[in-house]
Amino acid sequence: MATLVEHSLDDENITITHTLDSRHGEGRTVERALAVLDACGVEITPPATTITATAVVPPTYPFQHQNYWLTLTNDAGHLRVIDEALSSVQDAGTVQSAAARYAEMDPHEREAAFTDLVIDEIGRVLGNTSSETVAPGAGLLELGLNSLTVTELRSRLKRATELDLTALRVLESPTVVDLVQVLVVSYEEQKGELRSASGSTRGEGTLTDLTRQAHEDGLLHKAIEMLIEVSRFRTSSDRPEVTARPATVVPIVSEGEGPHIFCVPSFVVGSGPHQFARLARAFPAPRRVSALVLPGQRGGDRIPDSWESAVDALTRAVRLAADGAPIVLVGYSSGGIVARAIVEQLEREGDGPVGVALLDSYPLTEEQAHRVFSVVTGQLLEEQKVVIDDPALLSMGLYLRLFPEWKPGEIDASALLIRADRPLDPSLDGLDPTPWRLPDRILEVPGDHFSIIDQHVVHTASALDRWLHCLGDRTPGA
Repeated sequence: MATLVEHSLDDENITITHTLDSRHGEGRTVERALAVLDACGVEITPPATTITATAVVPPTYPFQHQNYWLTLTNDAGHLRVIDEALSSVQDAGTVQSAAARYAEMDPHEREAAFTDLVIDEIGRVLGNTSSETVAPGAGLLELGLNSLTVTELRSRLKRATELDLTALRVLESPTVVDLVQVLVVSYEEQKGELRSASGSTRGEGTLTDLTRQAHEDGLLHKAIEMLIEVSRFRTSSDRPEVTARPATVVPIVSEGEGPHIFCVPSFVVGSGPHQFARLARAFPAPRRVSALVLPGQRGGDRIPDSWESAVDALTRAVRLAADGAPIVLVGYSSGGIVARAIVEQLEREGDGPVGVALLDSYPLTEEQAHRVFSVVTGQLLEEQKVVIDDPALLSMGLYLRLFPEWKPGEIDASALLIRADRPLDPSLDGLDPTPWRLPDRILEVPGDHFSIIDQHVVHTASALDRWLHCLGDRTPGA
């Protein structure tokens, strides 16, 4: 929520901080939030007492009145939390005075300085991570960052560099190196050395405004058609060294049992590897999990000129990252279409995966896809589940235009369909619930289309885990 609120406000004088953090207790997190506000110049009167929480037994019947609020206590240990938080934020603030020195550096020195800054700040945000353990090629999700800590990292980097960074640009950076490049490009844009591709400091732009207006007017299906047509004008590089580049793989959990799991995001707006951070850590025992970035899904990516070229880039990325290990593909929503296409190509090339799991995926005709994406995009706009900008909308339009080129064939890999027990939307009744052919196994889990990888993800992970154990006898070396 902090990310969404921050992204929706133009006023640079507003300071936003979070008061919920799974890494710490409620009392400590609230105290730290007050300290952050104080250090950022918000007038705060520190309480003489501090906040602590006490475990209680919930009421056993309605109207059993008890006090379940946080209570105050004179605890010197909690007072130290405020001092530590103030020191942490003020330390970041002192770096701000050094921002002018970036202008005196040549591009290579500036990039090296940004690299050191990013590594140091990631260590501070994670709290228990030494900067020496953060490698430049490390994945942000693999290090343990999430949408909450990314907001804090973005704020620290913005103070240190005086760059107008959005949380979305930070969140979309798969690795430390990618985040450094975001700083480099942002610096060049802000200093006038490059012109921003969107022309908007918030990264939204004309298409976003038109799509929001179309939704308010009940014409979102027309906006989807517009995005599909406009995507034709996204230029694709014809340089061989660019077109031959595999897609990006983002490690989430590097060590674990069983096959290497590759998660494929939907191509609906706002999707990406970050969707699988909770799933990857919800398995009963650690499993090796990575996520793919669809070519063209991030601003500045190579734009595929056909469905075949997109699938080829993804397939090569999976094969290289697996490095001979058994492979399982997991596709969420329309990512199931992409996952299925990757399986077909891997099998044609003789490197077939042991299985493919589809998370609430539906086989869609071109007409049905337009209808489904109108409904899903409308829900995302209404509930503000994701941050939306022009590049994300164009990426969605691109894949909606390309996917009808795919003609599904037969596969040998074991197939699982995990279906949410609540339908995607009543208006979508009549969609075929079994993709392309009857899967070997269908499991239903609690939740809706969105919550099965969010608040109900533990049920999804458990279902996947049971199926993966059943695949054991098909996994080489098992």
